[in-house]
Amino acid sequence: MSQELERVIAGLAARLEPVRPIARFRTVTLWVLLLVAAGSIGLLALHGVRSDVVAAELSVGFVAVLGGLALMAFGGLLATLGASVPGRETVARAGGLGLLAGLVLAAGSGFTLFAQASSVGPISADWTWVGFRCLGRAAALAVLPAVVLGRFTNAAAPRRPLAALAAAAGGALAFGSFTVHLSCASEDAGHVLAFHALAPVIGGVILWLALRLLLTPRRPTRKSLS
Repeated sequence: MSQELERVIAGLAARLEPVRPIARFRTVTLWVLLLVAAGSIGLLALHGVRSDVVAAELSVGFVAVLGGLALMAFGGLLATLGASVPGRETVARAGGLGLLAGLVLAAGSGFTLFAQASSVGPISADWTWVGFRCLGRAAALAVLPAVVLGRFTNAAAPRRPLAALAAAAGGALAFGSFTVHLSCASEDAGHVLAFHALAPVIGGVILWLALRLLLTPRRPTRKSLS
């Protein structure tokens, strides 16, 4: 009986495929931050930094949106990494809370600025075209970090892969929007709300769909045990 069991175990072991180790958290985080830093330096070198940022004369609303975007960016990063590896649920929850808190802070601040501007006078629609330009710049900065996070999720074993990709897309867009917010000189409240504060949501949906199409989860090939 023991010999028969040993033959079964040996047969199972022979059919096992080698497991490819996934990258470490710190490695993925480093790559994401390096890509974000390189893209941000390039964008700011091309388009400059807002004059009030250089002079350190920042309004409360501007800082609140900026802080919300930073929370969303790092929250999305942690949520993606934590959700992709079993046993890291605490990291995923912390990242998810940071992502949600950042969205509430950025969107709430943007809505407050918009409400104040609306009470003063009518809001022009001219800001929409400039806004799409800002959204495009944020998306361009987000593509490579999102792909790095998406590939990590694809190689790992997330329980909810679509949610992990959504966190990757939203976090990457938040990183890009953070830099765009530093460089955009527009004071239009509608522009700040739609294309800065809410850019990780608006652009994140598009990027999430792209990641779903480009990064198909790997499924192990099942072999017969007979």
